[in-house]
Amino acid sequence: MAALNAMWVAPEARGRRVARALCDACAAWAAGAGCRTVVLEVVDDNVAARRAYEAAGFVVVGRSTWTSGGRTLEELVMSRALPPREAPASDTEGDGTAARRAGPP
Repeated sequence: MAALNAMWVAPEARGRRVARALCDACAAWAAGAGCRTVVLEVVDDNVAARRAYEAAGFVVVGRSTWTSGGRTLEELVMSRALPPREAPASDTEGDGTAARRAGPP
């Protein structure tokens, strides 16, 4: 599992799918590292961020609460499933036939 800890999109870049591109890049990195999910937490009343994460494939899976500086924040826990890594083709014959069957990279 990978965690998307913090993300911020400059106001002038909002509405241009920048958040989605950042989430997709994070997910691609995590999938390449063998992770099966990416999780994040977003403050409950941050509607714009929640919509951006939902558009990037995240779904609400829980809630959390934490207190900092005397302020209590309610957060949504969100998760995005990642595709499993493809296993390399097995060359059981030892003669490269599996690689030929798989085709070029």
